[in-house]
Amino acid sequence: MPDPRFVIEIPRRGSPVLALEYGGRRHRAHSAVDPEREARRILDGLDLSGHPLLVILGGGAGYLAAAAAERDLSAAVVLEPDHRALEEALRKMPGTEGREDSLPGEFPECVVLDGEPGRLVDCITRRQMELGYPDIVLAANPAYCRAWPEWSAGILESIPPGRSASRIGPAVRGRGWRGDRVLVLHSGYFLLRECIEAFREEGCRVAVLPLCRGGHTISPTARWRQLEPDRDFIERLLERLADFRPDLVFAVNHIGFDRRGRLLDLLDSLRLPLAVWYVDSPGYILERCAEAVRESTFLFCWERAWIEPMRRLGFTHVSHLPLAGNPSFLRRAGEPRRDFSFVAGSNVQACAKWLRKLDPPVRLEGELESLVAEYHAAPAGELPGGILDRRLDRGGPLAEWLDGERRTAMESYLVLKATQLDRLEAARRFIGRDFQLRGDGGWRRLDPRLPLAGPIDYYDGLAGHYAGSRVNLNLTSRQMPSALNQRAFDVPLAGSCVLNDRSADLELLFEPGRDCLYYEGLEELEELALRLSRDEVYRRRIAEAGRATVLDRHLYRHRVRALLETVRSTLDGERAAHAPCAETN
Repeated sequence: MPDPRFVIEIPRRGSPVLALEYGGRRHRAHSAVDPEREARRILDGLDLSGHPLLVILGGGAGYLAAAAAERDLSAAVVLEPDHRALEEALRKMPGTEGREDSLPGEFPECVVLDGEPGRLVDCITRRQMELGYPDIVLAANPAYCRAWPEWSAGILESIPPGRSASRIGPAVRGRGWRGDRVLVLHSGYFLLRECIEAFREEGCRVAVLPLCRGGHTISPTARWRQLEPDRDFIERLLERLADFRPDLVFAVNHIGFDRRGRLLDLLDSLRLPLAVWYVDSPGYILERCAEAVRESTFLFCWERAWIEPMRRLGFTHVSHLPLAGNPSFLRRAGEPRRDFSFVAGSNVQACAKWLRKLDPPVRLEGELESLVAEYHAAPAGELPGGILDRRLDRGGPLAEWLDGERRTAMESYLVLKATQLDRLEAARRFIGRDFQLRGDGGWRRLDPRLPLAGPIDYYDGLAGHYAGSRVNLNLTSRQMPSALNQRAFDVPLAGSCVLNDRSADLELLFEPGRDCLYYEGLEELEELALRLSRDEVYRRRIAEAGRATVLDRHLYRHRVRALLETVRSTLDGERAAHAPCAETN
């Protein structure tokens, strides 16, 4: 059946009528006798008390919207399947020319939207948030519901006819900050389990809201990926906010936040602070979520190098929050069974993915190899941006080809490829020794001589594997110029010794030579590893001191405590700054 079309009827008596024609029949969109009176009568039958947001499904010739301008409403939204086709029909309707275009002048808080139901519901929700979350009252034009049944049903499923009460705004805003209720948006990221338990240890009540009913699992070594929440996530969130009334919403890496900022708009409208702990490079993530900058968002970066870039991006509250040790790793299993171990991803698939995104022309393959070699030879802690800038300053084919989007892909590829080469060189140093490599099958493609034992689950077996190795090698990803990775904290808790590459945070959070050891260069890595494997007294002393330091200062409860204190002190300071000054005599 052809799509419905708008037509104008000129009756013998009465005003011109807008009608919908489909299936060989016409259905009038409003009364031909007195459309203004009909519109007022329809609105009289609705509960418009309390300044609601009026949603008109099928505005037709605009009589309902014009009548709404006379009412005490927060705003009105008119929904159309095809606004352009409607305007073309209205131009032919005597006495109503330009009615739709004149609505904003008559009723400044009225907007006309068209498109697919999902987009329209999103726009209505955003408008509701902007207005402070008033109730929604929906008036549906029966002619539209008959002409576009699927389109209408898609809207009515989310916004039923009549009044949809909104308790959420007053319920949440009325409680005020107490700092003891935290809503965790659960994306499946590996450290969320520990954070939830840590919030509870700090005396908080915690409510957990999965982004997806089926759940997600993201391992400690997996790079960030966009996770789309279920379609009903916002509704589930609203119900949880109303029931639980949290002081704070907590998430990791902004996972699940939409690019348009709909979820952030909701939290802003409710004046709910959001704490986001970044344990991956935020620059690569936030480019997918351009609307993420909000004054009520508190960013916590595991890598200090990202603090200033995030402030320049516009975030007001940015703090350093290192990773932490998982207390479940204290369950040590047995005595060491091998000398050396290295648990790491090969980055083979990740490098291939970013190389496909880059898709460099054949003429630039040699320059790309040269760029990888230059970055791999760069000092530890240097990010690829500086090397790229120097290359681009020289001009040439690479500078012409490497635009903004390709540059992001190039930086990601360089970080992953250089990290891969670092790990491969370190692992090769232990071929032929009592050494076990745990990781993905990509290692076999890099060097089939490596003693690969396959991947190991973080929660099921990794603590025992650490404890079963006299020396656990640690090599930080190139995306972390100063930060420590998870292994630096978990291995000591498992009762073993971790041999770290040198980083600024290692010297900030530990005391090298007493509770940790680091190496500079592959020669020193091999030398220290051999000494630790042979000197049990020395090894145990370092391992036990490392465990004591982690237990005393570097568990997840210590990080959660610092996070809560940062939010609390900032909000207290803002309230004090806005409080009226007491009068003095």
